[in-house]
This record gives sequence, C-alpha cells and structure tokens, in this order.
Amino acid sequence: MLKITFVSIAIALASLTSVASLAVPASVINQCTATPKIYNQSTIKVDKALNKQAIHGAVLDALSGGRSEPEFVVNQFTGQWFYEYADDDAIYAGFKVRSHYLKVAIIPYKNSFETIICDSTNLKQSKRSIHRKAPLWKDQLDTKIKLAVAQSAMANKRNPHNSGMQELMLLKKYGHVTDEEYNRIKARIETKS
Repeated sequence: MLKITFVSIAIALASLTSVASLAVPASVINQCTATPKIYNQSTIKVDKALNKQAIHGAVLDALSGGRSEPEFVVNQFTGQWFYEYADDDAIYAGFKVRSHYLKVAIIPYKNSFETIICDSTNLKQSKRSIHRKAPLWKDQLDTKIKLAVAQSAMANKRNPHNSGMQELMLLKKYGHVTDEEYNRIKARIETKS
C-alpha cells in the first residue's frame, strides 16, 4: 500500500511539473479543456524590437481576415481561422471545418508568443490524443501569425515612430479606444516623431 501511495504521488508530481514547465498562465489553463499532452505547444521567438502590445496587434491582424459574428461562423464560415475573444493573458482563435471545431490560445510574451490547442468539438479529443488534423490546422495559424509579426517588425525597422500609430489603429479598429482617446494619443505620437 505504501508503494501505491508513493507511485501515485510521483505521478501527480510529474504531471504538475510538466504543466509548470509549459509556462502557460493558470487563467489560460482554466479556460481550456485540453490537457498538456495534446497542447501541441509552439513557442515562437520574435524580433526584440517588438513589445507584447505589438505582438498582440500582429496576432489580431493575422486573424482579421476571419469574422467572428457567431451566426456567420456557424452558418457560412469554414476552413479559416477567426478571432473569438481575448483576456489579459491570451487571445483565443477558432477554426471550423464542417462539423469540426478547434480553439487555440495564443499567449503573447515580451519577445515571443506561444500557441496551444485549447478546446475542440468533434475532433476525438481525449486526455492523451486529438484528431491528426488538429496540429496541422494549428501550424497553419502559427504560420499566419509569424508572417503578421514579421511584417510588423519590418514596418518598425523602416519607420520606428510609425509603430505606435499601427498599434493605436489596431486598438481603434477592435474598439479598445474611443474616438476621443484615439485623437488624443495620435496627437502625442505625432509630436514625438
């Protein structure tokens, strides 16, 4: 009986260690039904000139091709990534093909971002596995985000003062700032350049 207890404790500690080594914020883990075995976690390094907000903006740009109105997504949207929602720690994106649905959490950090499989419907998700296409779809999203981040980094290098305007326009585009706030911040950015 002592052996079983020791083995149980060792397994529990090993699972805690693997979750801790992923560096996924607890708030994101709480939003996901996926387990670390099927996260298919990717860590992507980005240009050091880009801050967390610039990465966040590039991720939103990569997802802006998709519309997120629920009726549109359910009835017409198929085979493309779309923005779902964001919280303090992550941006959540969805992908729908026929009756299959995949949700990915995109976690921006200072000089990198991580993506993990967060949830799914009709993709044979269990604690240890998921449909073979899910990681491929997530890799497509990783590529879209890498391209958007690279474009943002190149724009920063061409005109370092313009980066603040790009981020501000994204904030306005997604309704995070009012027109009054936009104009006030825009004036400050223009006076610095």
